[in-house]
Amino acid sequence: TELKAWVNVVNDTFNLNDTASSSFNVCMSGAYSISAINGDYTTINNAMNALYANGICGPVVLNIDSGIYNEQVIIYPINGTDTTNTITIQSIQQDSSTVSIQHITSSTSNHVVWIKGASNIIIKHLGIKAIGGQYGNVIKLSDGSENIKISNNSIESSFTTMTQSQASGISISNENVENLEIDHNYFLNGHKVISLNGISANNINKVMITN
Repeated sequence: TELKAWVNVVNDTFNLNDTASSSFNVCMSGAYSISAINGDYTTINNAMNALYANGICGPVVLNIDSGIYNEQVIIYPINGTDTTNTITIQSIQQDSSTVSIQHITSSTSNHVVWIKGASNIIIKHLGIKAIGGQYGNVIKLSDGSENIKISNNSIESSFTTMTQSQASGISISNENVENLEIDHNYFLNGHKVISLNGISANNINKVMITN
């Protein structure tokens, strides 16, 4: 958004030499649509980039239209979030079978959705699928992420006999994560559906798993 102001003087029709302007971003609040046709954003990553640029000043809901989204999504910290001003990423139909977020995972890029230090994030009613063979982590959490809810999703890993850190539906490996709720998700394939590994220096605290 750009704001301009100038002095209105009689017989002065040239405003350029007495005009001041400033550009600023407006924080986001409310519901936004993600759709290739007539959406506020055409991709999930476009919507996330807007959140990084603008921050939020109220609860935000990203409603994803039905379809397949060939994207790898990393969710970084976003200014303005708290336990009231959350960010919800969900299918607009409230049905995980209508939206598929999928990515060809690999040894150097082993995740479809990575919650990397973000807080107050809700992911629900989505289909999320790794299609990378022996490397198949679907949702990864790290870097002190907290207050995360993952509910009513279809989470599909690639089938593998490799170790749990390489193909899990939800994976935390030697990271600080706190207040994680995993609720009523459907898991398919993978070596482990949920892999939570902490060490003495990095703790995983307050995890609730329900079905």
